[in-house]
Amino acid sequence: MKFEGEQGVDEGGVKKEFFQLITRQLLTPDYGMFTTKADDRVLWFNMTSIEAPLNFELAGMLLGLSIYNAVNLDVKFPIVVYKKLLDEPLTLKVIQLTGGI
Repeated sequence: MKFEGEQGVDEGGVKKEFFQLITRQLLTPDYGMFTTKADDRVLWFNMTSIEAPLNFELAGMLLGLSIYNAVNLDVKFPIVVYKKLLDEPLTLKVIQLTGGI
C-alpha cells in the first residue's frame, strides 16, 4: 500500500497508518455516527444520527478489514458490543454497566 507521493515498502507502518487515519475520522463524535461518554471515553452509537445504516456497515467492514490485516486499532466500544459480536449471552449486569444495548 502506498500513499500518494510516498515511496517505500509497507512493513505494516503505512497499512496501520491508513486504518488509523480512516477510522479516527469515521469514529470521531464530530462526524455524528458515534458519541462518547464523558466519564470513560467509550464510543457508543449516536441514536440521533441521520446517517444511513449502510454507513454503520461501512464502519464495521473497515474494522473487520483492519483485524483481517492484523492491524490493531485503539477503538473503545463498551463490552456489550464485543459480547454481541461474539454471540455471547448478555446478562443484566453487563447491560446495566454499559447503559443499554
